[in-house]
Amino acid sequence: FVSRPGVVPRKIEIERKKRIFSGVQLEDLLLERGIDHKVPSATSLEFYAGDVPLLPLESFDDTDFECRSVAAWLELGTKSDGTCALPARALDMSEDGTGTWRSCSVTGVEQLMSSEDPEDVLWRVDFTDGAKEGPASASLHRLHVYFIAED
Repeated sequence: FVSRPGVVPRKIEIERKKRIFSGVQLEDLLLERGIDHKVPSATSLEFYAGDVPLLPLESFDDTDFECRSVAAWLELGTKSDGTCALPARALDMSEDGTGTWRSCSVTGVEQLMSSEDPEDVLWRVDFTDGAKEGPASASLHRLHVYFIAED
């Protein structure tokens, strides 16, 4: 790729963007847009019972614009001994509907029984933040996991 005179070279522009984005926290971006996981939210069961007029976010999920497939993510985190440990942050939801973003490692996936789509999986995570409250591991929908290596 050749840049024109007077135009910042592509590699330098990419590096500048990486530095800007590395300082941004997802939690802060969500709070700026009014999404606070510390406030209890409606559960799917409440929706189906007719108590809350909301659809769960997972109902609108679309993988068409994903930068990597499930297999590509797993390959990225696979070590030489065959185990997978991909650094990420995951939304740990409690029973009262509140949630906390926690550091974790993605260790694999579980295929959903209700789907034939190989991309429709739950991500297995092991929480690595050492929190005494909450589970040590979980299986989460992809919307509740973001990878540190995400573009």
